[in-house]
Amino acid sequence: MAKNEEKKSNGKIKQAIFTKETLGVVTILFCTLSLICLITRDKVFSVPGELVNSFLFGCFGVFAFLVVIGLIILGVKALTGKPSDINKKNITLLTVFMLSVALMSHVISLGNNYATYGEYLSNSYLWATTGGITTCSAGGILTGLIAFPFYALFGVVGSSVIFGVLGLVCAFFFVRNVIDQNSAVSVQGAKNKFRNTYVEKP
Repeated sequence: MAKNEEKKSNGKIKQAIFTKETLGVVTILFCTLSLICLITRDKVFSVPGELVNSFLFGCFGVFAFLVVIGLIILGVKALTGKPSDINKKNITLLTVFMLSVALMSHVISLGNNYATYGEYLSNSYLWATTGGITTCSAGGILTGLIAFPFYALFGVVGSSVIFGVLGLVCAFFFVRNVIDQNSAVSVQGAKNKFRNTYVEKP
């Protein structure tokens, strides 16, 4: 009995520690420090700042700013408990759109003359270690993992066209969904107003 009660108390303590609010605070703190490192490199945190700067730019390229800021926003939402105003379909479209932009920018920034996957990924990551945002690739090594097969098959121009078209298609459907949702909300609001103001005669 004593052991069961001890397990229950330990479980309650763990639940109290690992809450959404705690996760939100840790995410906001960590990502804010990361954002400072992205902006200042080694000016504030010296060598650790330079390492974080190089790692984030190496992984995500210039889109590291969007990744860090996006995580800060998620941390704030977790802290406040406020649900997202964007539905899952629009989140997916927005994510694919941003990925398309990252892929197109990455292919263009790296250019030609890459014979192997390893060489392409190496340059995708290592450019950031020499000077941060001034020399890093647009998408970093994670984007390079997806971009190289398209680059190898279609080249820089062909890949850019494919990613550009994909981004435009996602943007079109995202905007259309937002307009449709706003129209539906307006219609529902008008119906509710009519019901509230209509008085049935006896």
